Amino acid sequence: MNYDSSYTALQDWLPKSKQFYQSNRNYDLIGKQTTSRLSSAISSGILSESEVISSLYAYGITNSSNKFLEEVFWRIYFRGYFETHPTIWSTYKSQLAIDQTELSSNNYQNAINANTGIACFDDWVSDLIENGYLHNHSRMWFASIWIFTLKLPWTLGCDLFMQRLIDADEASNILSWRWVAGLHTSKKPYVARASNINSFTDKYNPINQLNESPKPIYEDINHDFRSIDFQKDLPTDCNLLMIDNFLDINSVDLDTVNVENFYVLDTADFKKRRIDKISIEAKSKIVERIAKKTNLSPEFISLSEISKLKGHTLLSNAMRTGELRDSLIEHLDFISASSKLYQIYRPIDELSWNFCKGGFFKLKTNINAIVNSLLQPSLFGD
Repeated sequence: MNYDSSYTALQDWLPKSKQFYQSNRNYDLIGKQTTSRLSSAISSGILSESEVISSLYAYGITNSSNKFLEEVFWRIYFRGYFETHPTIWSTYKSQLAIDQTELSSNNYQNAINANTGIACFDDWVSDLIENGYLHNHSRMWFASIWIFTLKLPWTLGCDLFMQRLIDADEASNILSWRWVAGLHTSKKPYVARASNINSFTDKYNPINQLNESPKPIYEDINHDFRSIDFQKDLPTDCNLLMIDNFLDINSVDLDTVNVENFYVLDTADFKKRRIDKISIEAKSKIVERIAKKTNLSPEFISLSEISKLKGHTLLSNAMRTGELRDSLIEHLDFISASSKLYQIYRPIDELSWNFCKGGFFKLKTNINAIVNSLLQPSLFGD
């Protein structure tokens, strides 16, 4: 995966992002691509949501009612809600640890080995394991069957997706599973119905096999909103530090900020999941783009060499909540304590996240205003 091929795939998709996507997006049909399949490029950082939005607008898609544009903002919403409600991640991790006791159960083993007797579910499990991808509609059906028909902990299904999907993203994945379970929109679970599956696939009809009258899952915790301090005052002289794949160099005004060195923290040992391996490959391509943009040669810093950063003025992105951040927390704390660290957020996040306090509707009604503020030439580069 590289930027050129991903950007070409985006441009090739644009003609289908209007009526075709509107009419076909819910269908999961054999041999027919009904969605963009850009999610892995976005999850690994090769493409940004801003670049997708910019391409859509350049193609003439400027109405927030466009379903594909709306889906891009669903990703932004999930990330914004996830970052501004931090107890969702900590609660998920704690509950997942508790639910690990189910791993040896016959029910769980039948599920992950495609041996439930529910043909559609078993085929989706096989696709997930072999190919690392499922259509979004199938992911919803899968999660609903996992939770309400197979009676398995939602956290284990969520973790299975995180381990296997080539486009896995903690925010989108966890909040989507919570939504299906009835935790994100309280008491409103998503129900997989045989008639719906039959209507939107060309081979499945699990009639009388599904629990179509489920009770939502409850949790006794309030996930309070936490505002984000979007740092505006940047140093005039600094060193660029890339940790994960989401350092948006286009948001840094290189005419007013003098970047002296370009450091890259080596995270290649973090490859627990399929998406991690993809992200490691993507990181080298992103480093090349930033090096070209800044005209600086990257200096790779291993975790054992992190003391080299002590005393430096560093400009980096605020790391996303998730497994990679957790695995680096001691190193991140050292950097924060021993250097002058400035953490920046992407413009799209700064413009959107304050609308992510509740449901998606608040963000949706502000899509046009957000995009109008976002679409400035300085925000997009090579």
